[in-house]
Amino acid sequence: MEEPTTMAWRVHPASTGALRLLLVCAAVAALGAIVAVIQNDWIWGAGTTLVLVGVLNRFFLPSSFEVDAIGVTGKYPLRTNTMKWSEVVRHEIGPSGCLVSNRMRRPWGSRGELVIPFSSDQTEASAQRAFVAAHLALSAQAREGIS
Repeated sequence: MEEPTTMAWRVHPASTGALRLLLVCAAVAALGAIVAVIQNDWIWGAGTTLVLVGVLNRFFLPSSFEVDAIGVTGKYPLRTNTMKWSEVVRHEIGPSGCLVSNRMRRPWGSRGELVIPFSSDQTEASAQRAFVAAHLALSAQAREGIS
């Protein structure tokens, strides 16, 4: 059986747990209510709530990821990030995701970095982790000139 050359998946953090979703929604609503009370105007509270939902768009809305021989693409609700394996100089793989960066040190902000969360299903996450790790290893070998 031939190995797949592309792997794609979709993550939606808000759908992984009702308690987590309830807590985040409660926190957003509470902060909006606090601002509305402090400012004595419901428009400020509603505006605060909308800003918080916008900032947390990667939590509330689904994102999709595609890994292939060339690189990785993260399609988020408000933008798309692509990084070629040849550009990756630093990476960290954890149990729930992977961070790839084209910089050796983490600068202020996250430009040049791509966070790749794995699926909440452990079997799928294990396959995704192995697929990403294999491509990172091939990229490292190509950079070092090892065949």
